[in-house]
Amino acid sequence: MAKGKYEYWLTADGLMLLESWARNGLTQEQIAKNMDISRSTLKEWIKRYPAISAALRTRARDLSDIEVENALRKKALGYNATVRKAIKLRHVDYDARGRKVREYETIEIVEEEVHVAADTQAGVFWLKNRRPADWREKRDAPPTLEELPDDGFIKMLSDAAGEVFEDGVDEPANTGD
Repeated sequence: MAKGKYEYWLTADGLMLLESWARNGLTQEQIAKNMDISRSTLKEWIKRYPAISAALRTRARDLSDIEVENALRKKALGYNATVRKAIKLRHVDYDARGRKVREYETIEIVEEEVHVAADTQAGVFWLKNRRPADWREKRDAPPTLEELPDDGFIKMLSDAAGEVFEDGVDEPANTGD
């Protein structure tokens, strides 16, 4: 192991990179390869450096998935939010006789509750993934004869149907009954 190679991985950039790899589902072996070290070295660093261990915990990966899922659900349903915004106030000062002495403006930050409308695209995305049978655009088509398992029975039916229609006969023959 090159002396001091671990130092980069203890910086904010290095830890962020490790956390993102873990969050994206990479295994320790894949992460070690990305770091250009062996898996055994990574295991040793995990034991020795708590910051590296914390960055690679799978809990961070699960939490990220949950956060994104909650944000998508919130966006799909719409929500109320408190926003801070700057407003300009106009002030006028008067003297004892009621004459205007001065006029000035100030800016104040106020909180306002706003409604963020539901995002239909987020809702459709959610439903396509959570209820694919009802919401997927491309439904599974029934299998063709070629895709069905070859158990002989289907081939026999197919051949029989082919014989009947090859003569150009599409109705049963009239037997004169």
